Amino acid sequence: MGPIGAAVAVLLVLSGCAHAPSQEMSDARRAIRAAVEAGAREDASWTLARAEEAMVVAGAALERGDYDFASRHAGSAARNAHSSRRIALAIQSARTAINTVAPDEELQGVYERALDAAAKGNEADALAFANAVRVAVKSGTR
Repeated sequence: MGPIGAAVAVLLVLSGCAHAPSQEMSDARRAIRAAVEAGAREDASWTLARAEEAMVVAGAALERGDYDFASRHAGSAARNAHSSRRIALAIQSARTAINTVAPDEELQGVYERALDAAAKGNEADALAFANAVRVAVKSGTR
């Protein structure tokens, strides 16, 4: 293959890689909407804000034609949105559980730790503490 053929091959490969990440952007928008509907503005606001910020960055990158950057940030937005939805649902479930039992300082403390972890965007701790509340209430140990 001569130099012209090589150049054409490179251009074909590059043009095939440069597509607008419309599906990724759509998936991220849908994930953010689902998180908001699940109550993430109230119960997982830090993580939801990260998702929304990543979408702003992705949108700006899309407008300037930086599709790879837009795709990466749309993926980040979707991951953060999914995380915020999981946190919000877990916190709501723990809140429902704790409201079904008599006041208990220790259980309230665990619930507050879940809220604190959620406020800091710490999904693992938020889910663990929220789950601990639900399990304690369900098992009747509280």
